[in-house]
Amino acid sequence: FAEEYYYLKQIAAKTQMVIVLNDGEELRGSIEWYDKSAIKFNRKDGPTILLLKHNIRYMFKSEELRRKGRSS
Repeated sequence: FAEEYYYLKQIAAKTQMVIVLNDGEELRGSIEWYDKSAIKFNRKDGPTILLLKHNIRYMFKSEELRRKGRSS
């Protein structure tokens, strides 16, 4: 249930996320909805998109970029 808990927590908080696709493209926005195979993602600089999970390399919270920038 860890994946479900993680998604529900990010959706409720409208956490700003970075999603990196398998081709290296980065998308920024928040997760609106998810199911077993897809994520509905509200992008900052574009329309809402439905992403199939198998196309996602990884994702992380946008705040992680700021933390990394301060420690460098």
